Amino acid sequence: MKKSKEIRKTKVFLDSSVVIAAILSFSGSSFALIKNSLSKNYQLFLLEYVLEECFRVLYIKYPTKLPILITFLTVFPFQIVKDPSQKEVEKVIDIINPEDAPILAGAIKYQAKYLITLDKKDFLVQKVIGFAKKHKISVITPKEFLSKFN
Repeated sequence: MKKSKEIRKTKVFLDSSVVIAAILSFSGSSFALIKNSLSKNYQLFLLEYVLEECFRVLYIKYPTKLPILITFLTVFPFQIVKDPSQKEVEKVIDIINPEDAPILAGAIKYQAKYLITLDKKDFLVQKVIGFAKKHKISVITPKEFLSKFN
């Protein structure tokens, strides 16, 4: 009797910008990406660092939206993972804004295939995209990702 092969899901790391955009608008690409994770062959990953950032931003700017984040975490299949070590973060500190370095380092540590963001200033720049590509990670927007997975 043959063993069935385990289906390996594509690892997709989310930046806080995507999670917050999804919470603020259920009609955009960010929400569609998260919603589609229920039925598509990809797994959503959030660093503890990103989750803390989501809570902090929502608490300060949109406190009435905090319950939606809690609902997202219970309804959608997020894999919440430990932050990269300081040593891992230091390896990318010259590539990206220091506040975003843990996210890039985390995507590398957990061997993500995609890092999804709406941050044009820090992530969606050639220096970061090229560096990530060397680690076999595509840094793209939710809309670009959806065009690949739909």
